[in-house]
Parts: sequence; structure tokens; C-alpha cells
Amino acid sequence: MPQISGTGEGIDMQPTLFDKQEVAKAHQVLDAMELSRGEYLDRIREKLAVLYRSRWVSQGLEAFVSADDARDILNKMPNVPPPSRMNRNFLGQLFRADGWKFTGKTINSKTPGSHGNLLRCWRWVGQ
Repeated sequence: MPQISGTGEGIDMQPTLFDKQEVAKAHQVLDAMELSRGEYLDRIREKLAVLYRSRWVSQGLEAFVSADDARDILNKMPNVPPPSRMNRNFLGQLFRADGWKFTGKTINSKTPGSHGNLLRCWRWVGQ
């Protein structure tokens, strides 16, 4: 739940969505996921870059990939435990790596059970 900073006149009443400690903890968790799920992340990033390049050929500057694409790639990989045995939260680490740039656009997720959550659209700018 957003916190309100201040309570009286002349005080900023804008909600603070994330405090610095929460952000630092989230970064620690994502860094740990990079270590524990690094092999999966490397393979997914490789396939996402290939997918982005193929879309770029046909769509040009409108091309992007999203977390939905990453989830599709993971689900098609052989020998991946089902979600009940391996949490998919580590996918949040994917686009923190060098080479990915946020396009400034978002889409609604099409993954069943995601409730149409907003996803960032990403462009591959790496080598």
C-alpha cells in the first residue's frame, strides 16, 4: 500500500510507492536470482535477442519483446520444472542485464492468470 508523505498543509501529500530499503532489498533478491537461475536466464536472453532481431526485420522500430515472450520461451524449454516446483519470479531479472533498453511502451500481458498486468516492452541494443 502506498505511504503518504506528510499530513498537513504545505507538505507533499504525494504517495511514495517504494522506499529506498524496499528497492535495495528487491535488487538483492534479483541479484540472487541471477546466481541461482543464471543458466535459464542466459538461455532465455539469447532466445529473446534472436526473437527481437527477427521482429525488427519485419516491424522495424515498432519491434519489441516482453515478459510474455520470456515466459513462452521458458515454457518451451526441455526439462524445466513446472511452476508448482520452480517459481517464475526469477524472470524479473531478465531485462536488468546489459543490452536491453526499455522502449517507453507497455502492453497488457496475455499470459493466462496474469490478469492483463502491464508489461514493459524491451528492445535489444546489445551485441
